[in-house]
Amino acid sequence: MLPSAQLAFLLFLVPAQADPGLVVVAEGDLAQVIFEVPGYYTPYRLNYSAGGPATVWFDREATILAEAQPATYFAKSKGDFNADDALDASDAPGFVAAVLGGVYDPEADFNDDLLVDETDVARFAEAVVSGFPADGVVLYVRAQTWSQSLGDQPLELLTDPDLDGAFTVALSRPMTFVYFESFSGHNFGAPIEFFMTPAIPPLAFDENTTATWRGYAVFTAGTTGMHTVRFDAEQVRERAANQGDVLIGDGRLEEPFPAILTLGSVSNGAVIGRTTFDFNGIRVTTKEFSHTVDIENQLQFNYLDFDIHDPGGYPPEYGTTTPTPRILAVNDPDEPELDTFWGYHFAMEVPLVENADTLAWAPSSFTADMLAYDAQGTLVDSVTEILLTRIDDDNNPFFISYRSELELPFILVDTAVDEAAFPDLRVVLVSDGGYLVVVRR
Repeated sequence: MLPSAQLAFLLFLVPAQADPGLVVVAEGDLAQVIFEVPGYYTPYRLNYSAGGPATVWFDREATILAEAQPATYFAKSKGDFNADDALDASDAPGFVAAVLGGVYDPEADFNDDLLVDETDVARFAEAVVSGFPADGVVLYVRAQTWSQSLGDQPLELLTDPDLDGAFTVALSRPMTFVYFESFSGHNFGAPIEFFMTPAIPPLAFDENTTATWRGYAVFTAGTTGMHTVRFDAEQVRERAANQGDVLIGDGRLEEPFPAILTLGSVSNGAVIGRTTFDFNGIRVTTKEFSHTVDIENQLQFNYLDFDIHDPGGYPPEYGTTTPTPRILAVNDPDEPELDTFWGYHFAMEVPLVENADTLAWAPSSFTADMLAYDAQGTLVDSVTEILLTRIDDDNNPFFISYRSELELPFILVDTAVDEAAFPDLRVVLVSDGGYLVVVRR
C-alpha cells in the first residue's frame, strides 16, 4: 500500500479537466458571446487571434466586423428606456414610442445604422429574449477552422474605465472550434455517421452521448414540415472518440424521419437538418447537412388480390407491387361503394436496411401515421396508428420488411367521403401531384 503522502502527491499530478468554453462549429451558425460592460460609453477593446481561426462580428448577419485591438469601441446603452439598468419587457413601451416617434433615438438603434426601422424591432425582441445587458457588448463568433486543444482560442474584453489609455483584461471567454463531417445512407436503418475534429474529452463521443436531430425533407412535390428525433445514449453508437452514428428511423418520437411518396411520380429528395449532440453536458449543434433520400425504397405499396366472387371468403393476399398507387375518382360521394373497388385496395410496406445494428434494434412491430398533403404543402387528410408488423420470411437479405394489416386495406380517393362508413378500409383523401408522408410514432 502506498503511504498517504505519496498517494496525495500522485493524485495531485492528475491534471484538471480542460474547459472547452464556448464551442463554435466551423461552417455552422455564429455563436453568441455577451460581455457586460459597467458604465455607459466605457472604452473597450477586443483581443483575439486576428487572422486566425475566428472572425468576430457585432451582428448575426456578419456585416459589421468587430476588429481586434488596437481598435477601440465604446459601450453603448441599448433599449433601457426606463433607465432601470436592465433590458427587459418593461422597456417595450419606450421602444415602440421611439420607433413611431419620427425622431432618431440612438437608444433604439440596435444596429448603429443611424436609422430606427423594422431591423431594430427584430433586434430589440432578440435582446429581450436573450437577456442582453443594457450596457454591454454582444458579439457573434464564426469559426474558420478547428482548434488544436480545448479552450485554445480566448476572446478577451479589455476596458479603460479610468480613461488613462491603459486597457486591461476585464472579461475573458475560452473558445473551442470544432468541425463536423457527415455521411449517410438513403433508407430506413442506414447509419448517419458523424466525424468531429478535435475530439478531446469531455468533448468527445462516449457511452453517455445523446443527440437531437431537427430538420425537414425536400422533394419534387414539396417540402415537409419540421421534424424532430431524439436519440438516447444507446441509440448514439460510439465508434471512436471522434465518431458516432445514429440510424435513420431510430430515435424517440417527436416527428421522426419521414418516409415519403409523391403521388404521380417517384423521385428522390433530400433530408436537411442539424444534429445537436450532448457531450457530458456540453451541447454542440452541427452545421446544416443534407442527406439524399431514396424515396422509391422508403415506401412500397402492393395491390391486394381478392376472390372477386367472394371477396370476404379468405384474407387478401399480396398482388402487384406499384411505386405509386392508383387514386380512385369518386363519382358519387353519397354512395361511393369503396369496398367494391378491389383493384384500388393496397397494403403498405416499409423496408428497413438489414445490418448488424438494425437486426439487434428492429422491433417486432411499430405504429406510424400517414399524412396526405396537396402539391402546395397543405395537409388534406391523415390516418393515425397504422400497425406495421415485421415479416421475418421476406426472402430479402438486404432489407427487413414491415407491412400494414392486409385486412385493413388503404384506398386513395380524390373526393371527401364519409370515412366512418367504411370501417374495414383506410380511406385517404389525396390530390394528384400531392404527396404522402409516413412517420413512425
